[in-house]
Order: sequence, then structure tokens, then C-alpha cells
Amino acid sequence: MVTNKVVFRCGLILLLCWMCLGAATTARAAVFDSVTWTINHPGGATPNPQNFAKDITKGQAVELQGNAERGTDVVRIISTALLADPNGLIAVSVPGDAKKVVMTTNANAAAQAYALKIGGLYEYQTAPGGNGGYPIAPWAGDANAKVKHNDGDGGIEIGNVVRGVNMPYSVAKNKSCDVQVVFWGNMVGKTVTFSVEESNAANGTASIEGKNTLSGTDTIKVHGDAMTQPGHGGNLVIVGKLNGGEIARSAGFSVCAHPQNIKYKRFKVLKNSMWDIDPERRWGAAYVMEVGDVTSDSGMKDDLANVKIAEVIETTEQSGWFKDVPETQVNKWLPITGGGTIYDLNTIHAPPYLLDSFLSGLKSGKSDSSQYHRFSCPCCGTIEDFRSSPIVEGGCFRITKTLSPDTLPGWWKLHIRHAGETNPLGYSPGTVETADTEMSIIDHSLE
Repeated sequence: MVTNKVVFRCGLILLLCWMCLGAATTARAAVFDSVTWTINHPGGATPNPQNFAKDITKGQAVELQGNAERGTDVVRIISTALLADPNGLIAVSVPGDAKKVVMTTNANAAAQAYALKIGGLYEYQTAPGGNGGYPIAPWAGDANAKVKHNDGDGGIEIGNVVRGVNMPYSVAKNKSCDVQVVFWGNMVGKTVTFSVEESNAANGTASIEGKNTLSGTDTIKVHGDAMTQPGHGGNLVIVGKLNGGEIARSAGFSVCAHPQNIKYKRFKVLKNSMWDIDPERRWGAAYVMEVGDVTSDSGMKDDLANVKIAEVIETTEQSGWFKDVPETQVNKWLPITGGGTIYDLNTIHAPPYLLDSFLSGLKSGKSDSSQYHRFSCPCCGTIEDFRSSPIVEGGCFRITKTLSPDTLPGWWKLHIRHAGETNPLGYSPGTVETADTEMSIIDHSLE
């Protein structure tokens, strides 16, 4: 529980990015404006940064981005999203990465003021220099956008190939992705042809699936055909041409495969037992995940040849007997196609020479932890970072340990639950064989 009235002061930068007006044969160029928001965090309240107002033009791209200011207790911004759009200003809203949300304003928006609310989650330290299981808190703020009509000649803007939160722009091999194209001004009604360029053996190949021409704001579909090679990510581009001349292009993207669908199974029940050669006595259960069983979003396991994953467990609640017991941990990065095994020891434990005091000191308590898995992909440029690499879809779990009095005096009941659960950021759950383990522990004895 945070007791300070103001625990930290964080500068949260909101970048509202829109494209300047250009000639009919040129794409709009980006211009950035920014404002610093100060977040006060009075013990569990949702921070509400100062209001932000900016003029924009209908049909334009909007990017909202939050950054944690260095030197504060904010560890990182986890997510940024559009929370509310009561007047329907935003036509499309797509998370760009953990710090930003990419949106397109409605091309039919009237010239008036529109209320928006943005926000997300961030991590913060409970003490200077703290590390490990950082608590998570929400942030939110208002953005009042005043829409102005476009007085320029017109142009088009090609959206980005967005794959997911905290990921470089990419499309899965053998899969398709919708990309929005915005027309404005006198470009509306003119036929523009779209193609993917810079395809080769190193950059990978992609193509436009289905219709490849548009005459107004709509979407095109990009298909991932062949894998980008490691170190060559972000070189493919979507190009729009009018009468054979290039008028716009997208940001660079890649074609690759990412892991999904993680499965754990109960490997062994431990009851006053040792684990391998570890001399400590343990009560609980060991769970195992075979890295090689992870599947690919491309449908082909071999496409994950350069991908690694790592397990992260973050404690969200500790009470009673479990209070202050270190729980947060990370596992080493393991190559998926190279195999490897991740073991989870969901136990309570003590060295043999402390068993009597350990057993006599048991009391009611609960430990609750979020378990998820991050991955790296050198083909699109996703790096190995325990705190920022993308999270595996179908790979999120909740681990709960509960100690409570048993029916007989001097006995305690230990309940372990390791189950798939959607995490706070919306990533989907994994699967577990035999999620629950329960046993009794007697005080002052070796069972």
C-alpha cells in the first residue's frame, strides 16, 4: 500500500502526430507536437494528467504516445490505448506498441470539438532503486481534438502493417493483414494502384491480396509470402502509384513467424520431498513446459528457427505467511526449435535443518502471481528484453498458493493452482493439465 501523498512525479509525453497538407501527387509529411503531463499517484488512485487540446484535420492519422520520464519512480509505460470516443471521431484504432496507439480520424467528421480519453498501464517502483516485481497502475487523460476541414489539394496516406503490441511492423508468413489507406481532397475518386516493393531473398516477400486498387478511403490486404531473414527486418514497403508514378508509401515491415499457445502439465507432486539434487524439503507441485511444443502463427514450426522465448513471473499479491517471500523471477532465453524445458516449482520449502521452525511457523496466507512468456524475433527486429519484448499469445497464466487451517488442529492445508488466465493487458491464456494440487501439512513433524 502506498502511503505517501505523492509518490512520484512522472512526465508523460503525448505526441499528437498528423500529416501536413500536400500536393495531389505527394504523401503527407509528419509533424509532431507534444505536451508534458504530470501524474500524481496518491495511493491507488488513477492518475489523471492535465487536459490536452489540439487542432487536427478530418481523415488524418493520429498517434498518441506515452513515455516514462527518466529519474522518476516510473519504470515504464506498459500500454497506451484509446479509452473513450463518445462522438465517434476515430474511425480506426490500432495499438502500435506498448507506448502508443495509432488511429485514423473519421473522414466524415464535422468541424467541431471532440472529446477523447486515452490511457493505459504503467509500472512503478515502491522504493528508490527497487527492482523485481514492480506494481502496475493505470493512467488516463483527456484529449480534446478540434477538427478543421482540409483546405489543401489532397493526397493519400498508407497505414502501417500492425501486428501487435510492442512489435515492429510485420505480417505473419502465410497470413494476411488489413492496412487502411486514407484519401483526402481532390485525390478522392482517382484510382491508385498498390503493390509491395523491395521483396527479395533477404527482405522476404509479401503481396497485395485481392483488390490492389482504391479510389477512396478503404483497406487493402497484405499477405506474407516468404520469411524475412535475420537482420533484414523492416525493408518491405507498400507503394501507391497514380498513373504509374509513386505518390505514397508505408513504413517498412517484415514477414516472419511468432510463437503462440503454451502448455504446462503437472510433472510431480512434492510432499516433504526434494527436487532433483536440491536438499531443501518442498511441499507443492512441479509443472513443466516443453519449449519445443510451442506452435507458430504461420502454421509451420520450422519458421520459428530464430525465435527464442523466456518465462516471466511477477507477484501481484502476498499476504500472511507469504508476505515478503521473493517470488518474481525470469528464466533464460531458450530457442524454440532447439528444445529445452521450463520447470515451475510451485512450492513452499525449507532446508532440512530448519524444518521444525519452518513447520511451526506456518500461518494463513496467499501468494498470487502472473506468469507470461516473452519472445524475440531477429527477423522483424524484436529484441531479447525481459521487460519489453512482446508477450506470447496463448501463453498467460495465474499461479496461486494458499495456506489455510485444515480440519484437524496442528494441520495446515496448502492449495496450489496453476491455470491459464488472460493477463491484464488482454493477452490470451495458455493451457494447463491438472491445474490444482492440494495437500495437508502437519505442524512439528516430518510427514
